[in-house]
Amino acid sequence: MEQNLDLSKLTLGQISGEHFLRVAADESLAQVVDKLRDHRCAAAVYNDNGSWRVVSADVLPELLLKGPEALQQPVSALAQPLTTLAVGDSLNKLSDALHKSTWVGALEGNEITSLLHWTSWARFTAGQRVAKPYLFSPEWGSNQKSTLAKV
Repeated sequence: MEQNLDLSKLTLGQISGEHFLRVAADESLAQVVDKLRDHRCAAAVYNDNGSWRVVSADVLPELLLKGPEALQQPVSALAQPLTTLAVGDSLNKLSDALHKSTWVGALEGNEITSLLHWTSWARFTAGQRVAKPYLFSPEWGSNQKSTLAKV
């Protein structure tokens, strides 16, 4: 028998995130890029006086075009503010946040425990029976009324 799951009852704690690193704000971009490569991570985060920031491998092409001196900048030069939600927040909130931001950090207390991307969302929905064809797509935005069918 098929059972529909209400997204408002599912939480961020139930979705697997991407591999990420915690780095220091004063590390150079070269150091961070090396760590991302060595650990095969998609992004790095750091805490900037209580505000989380993220830098992802997506910046590499642009950075490399600027030359080797660009890699000597601190990671804070290219980091973006990280949207954060509590681990206990609903997947409805995650869907909306991913429509506005590339990365969303799941906070437990003051620590990032998971870093989520739209690919995290796609992996989660692929493991479920999706009642509607596109539960979330960056191009289409969120769909608050979508449900997941559990078989």
